[in-house]
Order: sequence, then structure tokens, then C-alpha cells
Amino acid sequence: MIISFMFLYLSDFPSNQGGSSMVRQRYRFWTTLALLSLLMLIWNPPISFGASSNTEGSSLSTSPPPSQSNEGSNSQASKLSEDLKKNSARNDYTGSVLLGIQGGFGAPTQNIDSSFNSAVDYMLNFSALYGVTHFETIPLNTLAGLDVSVSGHPVNVISSGFNLGEATSISFLPTIELRTDKMDNWSFYGSFGIGFNANSFTNSASLNAVCSANSISCVVSPGTSLGLRVAVGTDYYVTQNLSLNAEMGYLYNDPTSSLTLAGNNASLSGSGQTNISTFFLLFGFDYRMWVYHGF
Repeated sequence: MIISFMFLYLSDFPSNQGGSSMVRQRYRFWTTLALLSLLMLIWNPPISFGASSNTEGSSLSTSPPPSQSNEGSNSQASKLSEDLKKNSARNDYTGSVLLGIQGGFGAPTQNIDSSFNSAVDYMLNFSALYGVTHFETIPLNTLAGLDVSVSGHPVNVISSGFNLGEATSISFLPTIELRTDKMDNWSFYGSFGIGFNANSFTNSASLNAVCSANSISCVVSPGTSLGLRVAVGTDYYVTQNLSLNAEMGYLYNDPTSSLTLAGNNASLSGSGQTNISTFFLLFGFDYRMWVYHGF
């Protein structure tokens, strides 16, 4: 076909038919145009419109390839890891959770009342505090959370030293703490908590023996009381987030207690204030755990 078009182009066909030069020029123009169009079709074939709908759909899809999605997930995980490492190296406490466990002893501040006293006994403390604010002008942080203390209080008769039993207190104390930034691995703090003391009493074997011998029941019932806790302490960080802790303070506990003696024919009961407040000294561990905020 190409050869025939070239032949028509080069031949003087219109002149043999008596045509004018104008006709020959028009003939050659349209012949040239047809030849160029044919060449374009040969070298640039048309795009097939018979492709499946899946091809068209994939060309319009805006979803990233699977490889790009995986790269995005890996990038987010890497950023999270870097941010957590950066937070661990920080000296302030904003956005962190401080978990603590301590053990030690508590000493009574005074006699329980005019007839009974107490003695030094154990104390355990558990705390969970969250870093709320950090003061920019001074290296000081505000933390808020909960302290839970468990303490024992032996109860003795002052005149004879006879042991009646053990009072146990579980104190639930929402707490505010002011704490310095880490400075050369040291951090110092003061805290204040207010809540309540849940008190109970367990008779000693000696008291139960006396009561059984006299065929009476002896029940001591300390009530729930207001709890106040004031403490100061320090932490020394052995790693970025784990520290050794020492703390001393005062726990107020002044419940109303009752004593009931019940026999076969009569019963006797009485109540009064029984102060079992303590000074305490505790040692333990604190662990600073970061909550991710995208710092």
C-alpha cells in the first residue's frame, strides 16, 4: 500500500487527464497527508480499549503499593522507638508514670490512750504517680497519684505489758508530689496525701486464752479514720529509669475503737479514741515508665 501511494504521488496522473497544476498540487497534498497518517499508524499503534476493568481500576486506585505500606509501618515503629529512648534520657518527669514499692518500719508517735500503748512495727508502701507539669524556670515537677500503705500496730496494756493483739491499717491516700529533675542521678521530693485508714484488729493468743477461760468473747473493733500522710525522700538512679529510694514521714491515724466483752449473763462495752499515728522510715525502689506522647 505504501508503494502504491508513493507511485501516485510521483506520477503525473492528473496531467495525463488534462488537469491543471492546481489539481496536481491538491492531489499531492492529500496523498502526502494520507501517507503520513498511515506511517503514524504503523509506528504508533492505537491503545487497546479492550483492557479488563481490573486494569482500569488499578490505574485509578490511590492506595499505596504494599511495599510502601510496610515502609510506613516500619517508619512509625522506628519513630516510636526513638521517641521512647529520647524520653528515657530526659531529666524531668512530665508524661511519665512513677511506680514505687517500699518497706520499713513505723514507730508510734504517742500512747494509744491512757491505758494502752504500741511499739515499732512493719510498714509497706505502694505508689503510682503521674508527671503532670514541669516548671520551665526551675527544675521542679508536679506529680499526682495514689499511695497505699499497710502498717501494723501492736497493742499492749501499759501497766502490765500484756499484749492484746495487733491492729492493722490499710491507708488509701490520693497524693500530690513535688519532685526535682534528675541532677547527677539524684532526685529529691516532698509529698502530701489525704484519704482514709481502714483499720482492723486481731486478738493475740494470750487474750483469746483469757477470754476462753472466763467464758466470754472479747472483740476489739477500731473504726475507719481520716488519713494524712506527709513525707520527704530521695531517689538515686542506677539506670535511666530505675532508682533506689529512701523516704521518711508521718502518717496520721486516730480512729474511734470499741471493746466488747460478752458473757453468758452480761456484756460490757466501751469506746474511745485510739491514736495509732506513726513516724516511718522506708527503703525501696522506684521505676519511671514513659507514656508515649510523640515528643
